[in-house]
Amino acid sequence: MSVLTGLVTIASALAFFAGYLPPPILRAWWRADSQEAIRNATIALMATSSRQDLSETFLPHIAELVGARAAAMRSKDGAILGTWRVTPEAVSSSDGQGEAFDVDVPFGTITVWTTPYTPFFGTEEINSIRSLGAVIELALERYEAIAQQQAIAERLVAVNQLKNEFVAVVAHDLRSPMSVISGFARTLDHQWELMGDDQKREILTIIAENTESLAVLVEDVLQVARIESGDLHYDMQTFDIVGLASRIVRDFQSLGRQRIQLDVEVELPQAFGDQDRIWQVLTNLVTNAMKFSDEAEVVELSVHQAEGMIQVSVRDRGIGIKPADQAHVFDKFSRIETVDGSQRVKGTGLGLYICQTVVRAHGGELTVDSTPGEGSTFAFTIPTATEAAQ
Repeated sequence: MSVLTGLVTIASALAFFAGYLPPPILRAWWRADSQEAIRNATIALMATSSRQDLSETFLPHIAELVGARAAAMRSKDGAILGTWRVTPEAVSSSDGQGEAFDVDVPFGTITVWTTPYTPFFGTEEINSIRSLGAVIELALERYEAIAQQQAIAERLVAVNQLKNEFVAVVAHDLRSPMSVISGFARTLDHQWELMGDDQKREILTIIAENTESLAVLVEDVLQVARIESGDLHYDMQTFDIVGLASRIVRDFQSLGRQRIQLDVEVELPQAFGDQDRIWQVLTNLVTNAMKFSDEAEVVELSVHQAEGMIQVSVRDRGIGIKPADQAHVFDKFSRIETVDGSQRVKGTGLGLYICQTVVRAHGGELTVDSTPGEGSTFAFTIPTATEAAQ
């Protein structure tokens, strides 16, 4: 019996030793299935393009490799990249399921939660997780490269679409004024001595108007290109919005255009923004109001304070905008039909898109309120100098 007892004691000791401090060969045998699964997961992971695969593919095998109950991955800035059998809230509060072990890896940290039944967790397990972390780092870099390629591809599609739209505009809108300019210039050249002064002035006026149309079209297209490339810069500073509105009214009246009625609030605070860009917005809105109104109609330009912001609006009593067009009036190359739908109003279709972009850069939104046959009101807000300083 004593021999049998001794053998049992020795076997128990060996079993205890194997369970809590197993030799490398035994550890390798226990982990054979998990390591094979991780190798397969690595191959599959490098062939996918979804970051979600990191948690779904790798974390279960990492946990199984070390006998953990849950696992999570975080970036260097603490952002959670994936979890397995643990909620993101529990990861953030370090309240997992059991004792947590943080292992530093190239992209951040892999955390595993062990249990009292986890047979072992030591240097070898940490090194295994770090090796897997290096693989995941490669996958993250691959995902980042794929994301950049997709962004570039989307950008190229947008640029190509803009190019196509520009070509269409050039074919339609540049051809007409250039033909007029060329035709009348040749007429002046061939018949200068036969024309009276009034005829010459009339033709020169036509040439000048069409030249201005070309200049507006080219400038609008160049400005849209700067917007699309992110190269449109703003010089934000305090300025006198009332003085700016008064100057615009004075400039238009000096050209003998329709009457502009200016309505401003007394003691209006200073505005904050790019004065030149806001001047461009107001000039465009007033020009449109005049274009869509009879010369006898009054265009109203008002500047008031509303909820800590400065609200600017331009109102006309012209043809108005059909409801179907109002939803697209701020789109690039949009064209507005007359109320009866007989023709589209001339223009580049870029002005309101540019205005909306400028207004949004100031934290506002350009809106339209229009009734066909009764007129339109375009309004936007910009911050006061006091509001911008807060």
